[in-house]
Amino acid sequence: MSEERAAVLAEEREVLQSIYVDELEEIDEENLRIRVDPEEGLSGPAGQEGDALEPPTLALNIKYTQKYPEEAPEMSIECIGGSVPEQGIQEMQAELHTTAEESLGMAMVFALASQLKESLTAYIARTKQIAEAQEQDRRNAEIEAEAEKFRGTAVTAERFEAWRVTFEKEQKELKQKADEEYVRSTLKTAKEREEYRKLAARPTGKELFAKGGQMHDDKAEAEAEDVEGNEVDYSLYSREERERQRREEEERAEREARERLHDSDDE
Repeated sequence: MSEERAAVLAEEREVLQSIYVDELEEIDEENLRIRVDPEEGLSGPAGQEGDALEPPTLALNIKYTQKYPEEAPEMSIECIGGSVPEQGIQEMQAELHTTAEESLGMAMVFALASQLKESLTAYIARTKQIAEAQEQDRRNAEIEAEAEKFRGTAVTAERFEAWRVTFEKEQKELKQKADEEYVRSTLKTAKEREEYRKLAARPTGKELFAKGGQMHDDKAEAEAEDVEGNEVDYSLYSREERERQRREEEERAEREARERLHDSDDE
């Protein structure tokens, strides 16, 4: 070892000893090892239980070459705490070589250790940010999936019309089945069944109102004429009067139908 190189190494070791009191390990005159931790206060990404993991710790292994500091020392990175994937180690190694190239001709171990600390800190922060983003995406997906359970189909005019047609068809079929069951189980004679069908065929109050309050069966048409055979002019009545007459006619017709049914039961 030349006197000039020996002086450079001795001076650098003295500086490193004063900076890395607990982190520096001097293996021999040509080899040393420095423990590198990330910046203080930086935690690792959350683990499976949700608690933050301890950040990884690295070791920078330095082996001086014969031409140091005119050439870079041999350098290697070792993970001595936590976990860093090989790709992360390779990225940090590449950044060390860049720093070494920029520092040729001067003592550079401190600059290399500082660069590794910076690279490790940036790597942990980046990894944590990615992990948090992935966790947020997972939570958003869960929230969206849960909200989807309570989100109905948007109602449009076309969908409502299709639903209405289906609904009315189903209701008509249910009513028909109920009527058939009633006729089968309750009405014993042909006359009773015929009277019931006539009563069921009469328009409902809603249907009459939709038609302007006029009844179109033969009996209603006959009753709509006066004693001289002239049709009643409903335009002469107020709307309230026409509605009152319509209700009376409907109630009377239903009452007569019930009386006919009652008379047939007595027979």
